[in-house]
Amino acid sequence: MTRAPSSDLWSRYGGRRAGAAALSGLLASQAFPAADLAPLGWVALIPLLAVLCHDEPRLGAWHGLLQGVVFYLFLLSWIPGVVAGYGGLGLALGWSVGLLLVVILASFHALFGACQAWLHARLGLTALLAAPAAWVLLAEWLRNWPLGGFPWGLLGYSQHGIPGMLRLASWGGVSLLSFLLVGFSALSVAAFSPGKRVWWRRTGLLLAALILVLVLLPAWPLPPAAGEPLAVAAIQGNVRQDEKWQAARRGEILDRHMALTRRALAGGARLILWPESSTVEQISASPSLQVRLRNLLHPSGARAIVGSVHRLAGGGYTNAAFLVDAQDSLLERYDKVHLVPFGERVPLPELLFFVEPLVEAVGDFRPGETAGLMGRDLDLRRPAGVSAGGGEATPFGMSICYEIIYGSMVAEQVRQGATFLATITNDAWFGRTAAPAQHFAMAVLRAAETRRWLVRAANTGISGLVAPDGRVVQATGLFVPALVQGTLVPRQDLTFYVRHPQALIQACVMILLLAVALAAFRNQHGHTGRSSQPSR
Repeated sequence: MTRAPSSDLWSRYGGRRAGAAALSGLLASQAFPAADLAPLGWVALIPLLAVLCHDEPRLGAWHGLLQGVVFYLFLLSWIPGVVAGYGGLGLALGWSVGLLLVVILASFHALFGACQAWLHARLGLTALLAAPAAWVLLAEWLRNWPLGGFPWGLLGYSQHGIPGMLRLASWGGVSLLSFLLVGFSALSVAAFSPGKRVWWRRTGLLLAALILVLVLLPAWPLPPAAGEPLAVAAIQGNVRQDEKWQAARRGEILDRHMALTRRALAGGARLILWPESSTVEQISASPSLQVRLRNLLHPSGARAIVGSVHRLAGGGYTNAAFLVDAQDSLLERYDKVHLVPFGERVPLPELLFFVEPLVEAVGDFRPGETAGLMGRDLDLRRPAGVSAGGGEATPFGMSICYEIIYGSMVAEQVRQGATFLATITNDAWFGRTAAPAQHFAMAVLRAAETRRWLVRAANTGISGLVAPDGRVVQATGLFVPALVQGTLVPRQDLTFYVRHPQALIQACVMILLLAVALAAFRNQHGHTGRSSQPSR
C-alpha cells in the first residue's frame, strides 16, 4: 500500500509520536498512588491511541513498548530499592532486576500496540471500537501468567476511590473498569480525529458522554445484609524490617502485639488479625507462644489470625496464616498459594540464578495448594467451643500479602462460601514508597467486586476496614502502631462477577476475534482503513 505524503505532525515527526507514547505512560502512572490523580486514568491512553492510528504494526509495537516502559518505571519505582535493600544485592543489581521486570511487563503493551496498529491499517477508526477489548486481553489479562503472574497496576485500579466506578466492579471486576477507561479514550480519539466523517464525531462524543453519566450517577445503596454483625480488629504492630531480626527486640515485638490484642478484646472484638509474619518466632513450633495467646483469648472466647512462617515436615517453609482459639490453639492453617516473584521465589531459576541470594535472604518458601477459605464450620460471633447452628457459620476468605491482587482467586473463595474477606500483609519491605497505597487500593477492589466486607492487617500499614461497596471505613497511616476496630455483617449474596468471573474476558475475546476477522476480510478484498484522501 502506498500512502500519500501528509503534513500531519504525527506522521512527519517520529520523535513527537514517541513523545506522545511516553506521555501516555506518564499520565497513566500518575493516576495511581502516590499521585493518585484518578481522572488521568480516563485520558491517559488518548496520546497512545492517537499515535497508533498512524503506525504500522512494527512501529505500533515500539510505541506500545515505550508507553509501557515509562508507565512501569514510575509505577514500580520502588522495586529496585526493595531488591537492593532487603535482598542485599546492591543497587546496581537491584535496578537490573527492576528494569527486567519493567521490560517484561511493557512487552504486553507492545503486543497491544502492534495489534491495534494492524487493525487500524485495515479498519480505520472502526478499530478503536476494539481497543478496550484488546487492552484488557493483551496488556492486562495475559500478565496473569509469565513468572507466575504479576497483575499489578491494572488501569482500573486507578479508580479505587471513585464510587461510581466501584459499583460497576461487581459486574465485571477491575477489568470492566479498565475496559471503560480505554473505551472513553478510544471514543475521544475517534470524536476528535481531524477530517473524519461527522457521524464518527457525534457517535464518539455521545458514547463517551454516556460512559461519564453512568459513572457520575449517585451510587445506589447496597441492599442491607440480614444477620448479626461480627466485631473484628486488625493489629498493626509497626515492626520495621531492620528491627524484626534483632534478637534483643523479639520479646518487645511480641509484647507490642499482645498489648494491642488486649485493647481489641476490651473493645469486644471476636476476631483479631495479626499481620503476615507477625513475629520471628514460629507459632507452630512454639508451645509457649500458643499458651500465652490462648490464655489471652480464653476469657472472651475470641479467636485470632496469626501470620507466621511454618516449617514443613519434608523440608522448606510456607508463609502461613493460623486460626487460633482458646481451646484448641491452632485450629486451622492456610498456606500462601501465590508466592511473590523475586521475594519468596525465583521464577525461571536456571536463567535468573543471580537473583537467588535475594530469596535466600527471605526464605525457601513452598506454595500452598488450596484457595484460602477458613472457619467453614465456625460461627465467629460465638465463643470458642460453641458450635455453629444451621446456616450460621461465618467462613471467610484468607489472602496473604500479594494474593489479594488476584481477583479470580478471591472470587473463588466467595463462591466456596466466604462471607467476608480477611487479608494480612507485611509491607515494611516497601518503606515509605507508593507501594503500600497501591497494594491497599487493590484490596479495595476485591471488596467491591465481591460485595464483601474486607478487614486488613498490615505490619507497618496500611491496615483498614473496607465496606462491600468499596468505601474505606477505616485506614491507618504508615509506620505507626495502630489498632483498627469495627463491625461487619457476613454476607451470602453472590455478585455477577463472582458467579461469572471470566464473562468479560470471554466477551473481549469474541470482540477481538470479530475485529481480526473483519480486518482480514477487508484486507483480502483490497480495502484499507487508511486512505490517501481525507474522509468527508
